[in-house]
Amino acid sequence: MDLKRLDLLFVSGRSPLAGAIQWFTDSPYSHLAIVLDDMHIAEMDWRFPLQRHHNNYPPWQCDVYRYRGELTAAQVATMTEFIQAHIGTVDKMFEAAGIRLRSGDIGKVSPADLARSSLLQRVA
Repeated sequence: MDLKRLDLLFVSGRSPLAGAIQWFTDSPYSHLAIVLDDMHIAEMDWRFPLQRHHNNYPPWQCDVYRYRGELTAAQVATMTEFIQAHIGTVDKMFEAAGIRLRSGDIGKVSPADLARSSLLQRVA
C-alpha cells in the first residue's frame, strides 16, 4: 500500500466485537486508524486509548482514504499536535485544523459516515 502521513485506514475488523460494531453501525468498518509514517499508525479500541504501534493490517483488511485537498503545513502541524496531545476521533482531528469532514455532531460519526465524506477519496 502507498500510505502517506495522515491517511485514514478504514479497518474491517475480524473479532466478534468488530462484527457487532459493523452490524450496529451498518458499516463494513469496525474502526479507523491514522497513518503516522511508513510503518506506524495511531488507533484505539474499546480497551485502550489511542496508541502508536506498527501497522500490521494486510491490504485486504482495510481501505485507505485520503483528504482530497492539499493540507497546509499549518494544518498538518495542528493535526499532528492534536494526535500527540489528546488522541480522539478522526473528525475531531480534522476539525482542529479547520476542516469539517461531515455535518452533525463532532466525535459522533461512524466510520461509514466518514467514508461517505465528499472531502475524502478512497485511494486503496
